[in-house]
Amino acid sequence: MNPLILAQEIIDGRRITREDDLSYFLTCDLDELCEGADRIRKAYIGDKVDLCSIINGRSGRCPEDCKYCAQSVHNHTSCEIYDFLPEEKILEACKMNEEEGVDRFSIVTAGKALTGKEFDQAIHAYETMHKECNIDLCASMGFLSSEQLHRLHEAGVTSYHHNIETSKRNFPNICTTHTYDMKIETLKKVKAEGMCACSGGIIGMGETWEDRLDMAVSLAELGIDSIPINALMPIPGTPLEHLDQL
Repeated sequence: MNPLILAQEIIDGRRITREDDLSYFLTCDLDELCEGADRIRKAYIGDKVDLCSIINGRSGRCPEDCKYCAQSVHNHTSCEIYDFLPEEKILEACKMNEEEGVDRFSIVTAGKALTGKEFDQAIHAYETMHKECNIDLCASMGFLSSEQLHRLHEAGVTSYHHNIETSKRNFPNICTTHTYDMKIETLKKVKAEGMCACSGGIIGMGETWEDRLDMAVSLAELGIDSIPINALMPIPGTPLEHLDQL
């Protein structure tokens, strides 16, 4: 198999599955692999780069123990701690990003899930942004219920972000307070609601190349619409602080 031939097959509709020999991607010619990927990019995306900007709507005190995260109560960092931001501050940031030509704006919140009064505040903020701004809206608020996702959708949110972070095999090495399957179920709810599903992960957390390939296939199986790939920034005070940056 040649990467350029494979790229054309993908453009024509082929999809890579777990039954394929994924080790091929670790041994094929890198320049040809990059050229094949670029041909797929040209065919499906063109030259438009979508810009998504976020605001940290609630910071710190997260009960989850994700080893990469500065906002976890299990880690000892100097992260800023505050409750849900005033709507005026969120709206100001949204309008500024829209004026700068950003395509999508998202509120992200620390914690397992945004609930109660703070979730109601978020809904009102999205309703205001949807009414006063002309920018696509996204949310990243943890493990929400189907009802919560529907309320966000009605408020004008078209995309929901929820990273799976790594492979199913490696996930317990990264987090023990929730499971990989919980993340999968949340993303299925996002897709069922008819929202754009945004999910990817972090590389450089001690995973293998096989873990990275497995994560990619998992995202494909879920039909994820937008895939952010982050490289770990080892933060002092977290269990991964001693890892080398990629």
